[in-house]
Amino acid sequence: MIQSIKNGKIIMLKINNIKIDVNTNNGLFGASHTFRSGLNIVRGNNTSGKSSLFQAIVYALGFEELIGGRFEKTMQSVLKDQVEFPKHTFHNVLQSLILLEIENTNGDIITIRRFVQNPNRKSQLIDVYFGSLSTNDNLKSRPMFIHDNGGASDENYGFHLYLEEFLNWELPKVLTNKGDLRKIYIQQIASSFIIE
Repeated sequence: MIQSIKNGKIIMLKINNIKIDVNTNNGLFGASHTFRSGLNIVRGNNTSGKSSLFQAIVYALGFEELIGGRFEKTMQSVLKDQVEFPKHTFHNVLQSLILLEIENTNGDIITIRRFVQNPNRKSQLIDVYFGSLSTNDNLKSRPMFIHDNGGASDENYGFHLYLEEFLNWELPKVLTNKGDLRKIYIQQIASSFIIE
């Protein structure tokens, strides 16, 4: 759960669950995890998938600049190149995606779908499903985009503008080099509330 305070009210982004699907030349792999309200601690041995889980959350929200770049190149090899299972047996990734269900303070739920690997789809496209895909697979959805002109300002298709409004966040404004006030990008403040 990510919280801030606005006018004495707690504003939050609650992560309900995540599902990662990796389709390979030898079948489907993946993982899913449901988060509880309050503090969740993800613990495990080295190479057990903790960083992949964290990066999948960051990537689904379009904040992958926090982990060193943009698009799928920031992701772990298991989501874009090869799955190793069992040990020393490798399967080539054909397609992979992340489903991230989040909830706002009002109890509204959306599910974000973003592909890591898909030869027929650009990685700046995100599908927003209005509700929980884990309980209803017949939801209305809307394609949106990030890291492109309008990703933070287009009222119909800009994902980060939609996310800001969904969370009821009011992003601060900063001066541009021309002296104008412009709203700060949501991914620029994400580093203050997302830490691995």
